[in-house]
Amino acid sequence: MSFLQSSIGARLVRDQIEILLTLAGALARLQHYPLDTRRARRVAFDALLRLTLKLIGGIQAYMPAIVSQRNVGPVTILELGPRLTLIEGTELRDTTHDLLAQGRSTVLLDCVRVNFIDSQGIGCLVRTWVSSGRGGKLKLFSLTPRFKETLRITGLLKVMDCFEDVESALQSFSRQASA
Repeated sequence: MSFLQSSIGARLVRDQIEILLTLAGALARLQHYPLDTRRARRVAFDALLRLTLKLIGGIQAYMPAIVSQRNVGPVTILELGPRLTLIEGTELRDTTHDLLAQGRSTVLLDCVRVNFIDSQGIGCLVRTWVSSGRGGKLKLFSLTPRFKETLRITGLLKVMDCFEDVESALQSFSRQASA
């Protein structure tokens, strides 16, 4: 590595640290900033947190929680991304909350891509599941072996409706409606 490359690299690291310190100060002040609603404050906080995570070297950048969304009759299918952590879980919660507000009360989560979930992601999944149960129904399908094992260890596999494929998950909604 040449002297020029190392000095450019050092300047980039220094710039990243300066940006991170600025963002850290902004995040600390955000709690006291008079935003109109709690949701607006949460959206602003999430945006700053995503930006911070993008800037941190060595940590995987933010990935969208929901890769795609489609409707099959009254059921909305959300295809989840490869990670489910606090950031992605917050996006999942907000999306399902918006769907419920629009009257889309039955939601299926396609978990075929999920290969990483942490404790915060589990917490967000549980909060999403509980809140959707008040006005609708949330079910999961195509769980990866690692995700399925995590749900089994936490005991959630016994309480959440999980299916092998989309067809059986969709059929479970039609069986529920006829019962």
